[in-house]
Amino acid sequence: LQNSIPFWVEFSLLDECRRWVSLALDQHGVMKTTSAHDEMVLRAALGTSLSWARGPVAETRAAWSRTLDLARELGDTRIELQAQYGLWIFSLRRGHYSEALRFATEMMTLATEAKDDEAFATAQRIAGVSRHSLGDHAEGRALIERALIWFEQNRPQSVFRFGLDQHAAGLAFLARILWVQGYTTDAVKTTNLAVERALAIDHASTLCCALAEGLC
Repeated sequence: LQNSIPFWVEFSLLDECRRWVSLALDQHGVMKTTSAHDEMVLRAALGTSLSWARGPVAETRAAWSRTLDLARELGDTRIELQAQYGLWIFSLRRGHYSEALRFATEMMTLATEAKDDEAFATAQRIAGVSRHSLGDHAEGRALIERALIWFEQNRPQSVFRFGLDQHAAGLAFLARILWVQGYTTDAVKTTNLAVERALAIDHASTLCCALAEGLC
């Protein structure tokens, strides 16, 4: 089952992922027969799939909160970063922008400590989105632009590590900020770049973000 998770994420089969992972967690007595590490991986997959298939419902927060607790208990920094990202997107979609900024800031700190440049650039992007949502468009733009420089100069080992392509997502939200700041021509050019990138990598979740958060 765990080997199927990257496949489901890459091909945006998130509801299928949710069904099978939920079944595994519900039917196999996770507390008795599953190791803490395996449960952590399954909870992370559940959080990722619920974030897209169901949105910011209580079940989504519970999955990510349990993932975060297990990651800290096991000292798994990679999964802890993923859980902070998941809790950020949950908070953002609930309209809890200050809480979202807190998760983004914690992710930046942890990524710095772990010397994980990709995660740090991702955390910069989501911190920028949080700042934008709080009305601080100048700081939000600066954070996203710094993140985009990293993604333009580097190739992540896994494009879908955090559920979607961060480069395209960064462009989509940068376009929103440019539009709010009055740079309408630049905003349209930027959001078109986001859509073009999403189409080039043929990833439905990324295209959804580029369209909904940018072009539309």
